[in-house]
Amino acid sequence: MMTSNLSFMMDASFDLNAFGHSDKGLFRQNNEDYFAIFQDLFIVADGLGGHNAGEVASRMAVETIAHKIDHVRLALKGEQEEVKNTIRSIIKETSQHIYETSLKSPEQKGMGTTIASLWIRQNQFTAFHVGDSRIYRYRNGVLTLMTNDHANEVSVDEDQLGEIRRRYLTQAIGTTVECEARIHSDEICPLDRFIVCSDGLTDYVTTKEMELLLLKNSDAKQATHALINAALNRGGRDNITAIVLNITTPTESPGDLKG
Repeated sequence: MMTSNLSFMMDASFDLNAFGHSDKGLFRQNNEDYFAIFQDLFIVADGLGGHNAGEVASRMAVETIAHKIDHVRLALKGEQEEVKNTIRSIIKETSQHIYETSLKSPEQKGMGTTIASLWIRQNQFTAFHVGDSRIYRYRNGVLTLMTNDHANEVSVDEDQLGEIRRRYLTQAIGTTVECEARIHSDEICPLDRFIVCSDGLTDYVTTKEMELLLLKNSDAKQATHALINAALNRGGRDNITAIVLNITTPTESPGDLKG
């Protein structure tokens, strides 16, 4: 079980308040999810179930991506195309690193991971992902999916949740040398809220239910636990990880947020 929180002032216009938590669920013996919060960077990774050392791959992906972004963040001038090209290169380098590592040990052969990351820079957010871990934005009482799964699904009906819903990934970090991230950038606004999560949450809790839980829980920590508990109450057959990020103005406290 992992937990992390952060309160951080970005500049004079807004603050960040985030909380993350990971639960192995009710049936899994180990937790192959891994997440981290690094001031302006929020990452969730889900090691591929059924593959060797998924927990190794997810941790390697998070730590490698964070290290590479930390190395380049001061050099970036802020143009979105430059940021996107940098992220594409980082994802490919990370995938190659995990793939080459997997070849060195029979216990780690075939390991891989999904990734979902939110990077806040000045007044912009950049959401990037590989696989089916997701990022949502909550604005003006409406929760919107910011990512598009690398997956083929038997069913896309959100009423069919959990083990009924089967998904086949078309991209994952570490399973191949080549890996292409999907990237979306936009401006942030005060009172924006974000969820970064693994499919252990979204396979069991619908978008509408997550929206209502954010409405009822303005605090990032409370919202994160409410989301994870909802998945556990539905059966929790997978590892469940979520980060909730609140964008607040310097005069607000996180508890002042309203839907």
